[in-house]
Amino acid sequence: MKDKIFMNNRIFRILSPILYGPVIYILILLIFDSLSQLTDNFLSTEVLVITIITAVLFEGLRGLNILIDNYLPETKVFYFKISTHLVLSLFMSVIIVSVLVSIYFTYIEGFSSYKTELLTFNGIFLISTILYELLYLSFYLLQKQNTHKLEHETFLRQSLELELNTYKNDINPGLLYGSFETLISLLYTSTTKAENLIVNLSSFYRYCLLNRTNELVLISEEQKALIDFLSILNNRHSGSIKLMDNIESQYLNRAIVPCSLLILIEYAVSKSIVNHIQNLILNLKCSNNFLIISYIISDRIIESSFDMYRIQKLKDAYRYYSDKTIEFEKSESEMRILIPLLIIDE
Repeated sequence: MKDKIFMNNRIFRILSPILYGPVIYILILLIFDSLSQLTDNFLSTEVLVITIITAVLFEGLRGLNILIDNYLPETKVFYFKISTHLVLSLFMSVIIVSVLVSIYFTYIEGFSSYKTELLTFNGIFLISTILYELLYLSFYLLQKQNTHKLEHETFLRQSLELELNTYKNDINPGLLYGSFETLISLLYTSTTKAENLIVNLSSFYRYCLLNRTNELVLISEEQKALIDFLSILNNRHSGSIKLMDNIESQYLNRAIVPCSLLILIEYAVSKSIVNHIQNLILNLKCSNNFLIISYIISDRIIESSFDMYRIQKLKDAYRYYSDKTIEFEKSESEMRILIPLLIIDE
């Protein structure tokens, strides 16, 4: 993370002393009321010395920051970390500036007394150090916050992937056991119907197993499985479940999560009174980027045992792929189930 902080960028490290050094030089001229010398001395040794001091100081502060971040764990109190950065950086600034300024005035200019200049340089560079540290800590905090957000998003993604895989690997045992009971009874009454049920079960569970590793399927593929699924259900409900498929051809290449239609239609059947007197008519159509299942409400008096956990997992799966999820719209007489239409990236 430290390598991504702007202060450690090579371009910043090279340009900041070159650009900031002359600014400090101008401030010093203003303090000593010598701004008139700017034109004559702007490219003089003084500017070069101040630029070198700035470069050495900034590199020293950068190294100090890296050292503190390496040896002061994230678990420590953050205010203590900020205080450590500021105190040590100010101490380092005084040492570096004092040493370099003393060398310059003693060995280059030949001055024996430069107390005022030393105090001036230290004052300006202390302010510069504070600004540098505030800038560094701002980028550090921003980078830390972004890293935490990315880690949180990664955790949520992994959790959703795990839940999605669990959902896709789940085969409804209630449907399987009920179909076996129906099959046993049909073997005594109609072998033809029993054979058809076996074919439907085989095709239906083959579809479920083949799509265990697929994230999305085309609506056209789900439609084929839906025909087998309704045949299985109609064996238990005497053909009282009717399907009105009004999905237009341009929507058949849109995608949904595998078994979405199957689970939601099973939910509709489990909640409704279905018999030879009162049929359940399921209407399918696409509108406004939703696949819509609608039917007339005929709620059972006794609550069904449908596992709503499967619906919740299905909703979570759609949240993983889209900012929309499955919606249930209930009026006085009609239930509408809206499934978001997705696009498979090629």
